[in-house]
Amino acid sequence: MLSISPSTISLRLTFAIAALLRPCQKVLASVYTGDGVQAGVAAAADTGVSTGTDLKAVIGDIVNEVLTYVSLLAVAVIIIAGLYLIVGVGSDSSKETAKKIVLYVAAGLIVILLSKTFVELIKTIGGSGGGITP
Repeated sequence: MLSISPSTISLRLTFAIAALLRPCQKVLASVYTGDGVQAGVAAAADTGVSTGTDLKAVIGDIVNEVLTYVSLLAVAVIIIAGLYLIVGVGSDSSKETAKKIVLYVAAGLIVILLSKTFVELIKTIGGSGGGITP
């Protein structure tokens, strides 16, 4: 009997999907009729991301937004760890698992806060130079 591992099936399926989607790339690329970068910047004005042409400020704002959402996700994971502890009804393995989850998420939150501080430091040190000319 022929035995194929799940990873082999997954790899073959991934390549099959990629092969099927390959012709779509040319079609999607040829359909673009956008107005250019300035129209995109104008459309992004309502998102809260910088609309200026300073690349450092734009990247810094995007990184801060991503880090904010990741922080919210970390809080949700801590809540899930608490639920895991409650559902485990006091078993030692569920206590240890919940403790590990909270410990790792706390370490992740510290890394997030340090990276936010680092981004703000780079934005402050960088000043206003290095802008993009439209």
